[in-house]
Amino acid sequence: KLVASGLFPEDVVRRAAEYHGATGGSGVGAYTDSIGLQLVREQVAAFLAERDGYPADPALIALTTGASEGVKRCISALIQTSDCGIMIPKPQYPLYSAALTMSGGHAVYYNLDEAAGWRTTWAELERAYNA
Repeated sequence: KLVASGLFPEDVVRRAAEYHGATGGSGVGAYTDSIGLQLVREQVAAFLAERDGYPADPALIALTTGASEGVKRCISALIQTSDCGIMIPKPQYPLYSAALTMSGGHAVYYNLDEAAGWRTTWAELERAYNA
């Protein structure tokens, strides 16, 4: 009924039907692959290839509900034990340290220099790494 109502533009109806079909008939609310609906990953890969001029493999693309979830997934994948740390700029976005804490790792902070346009140096990175 809703689709036939004419409420939505043709391209929206077409895209919705395409995505619905890609769920394998499971419909709205169905679980997809944990890395995202294959069709959407293929579309993202095509977009990246056109934009960047390099091929992108949909099998290597993981979709998330946002940047925060993506960062948390990456950090979680990298942290194996409490001995693991990740270098984080200071000041930093609190998501990084929170995700590290949740994953059982620890932050290795390196300082950014405000006077230098929030840049850092190799010496500062080495200092933080060796601390």
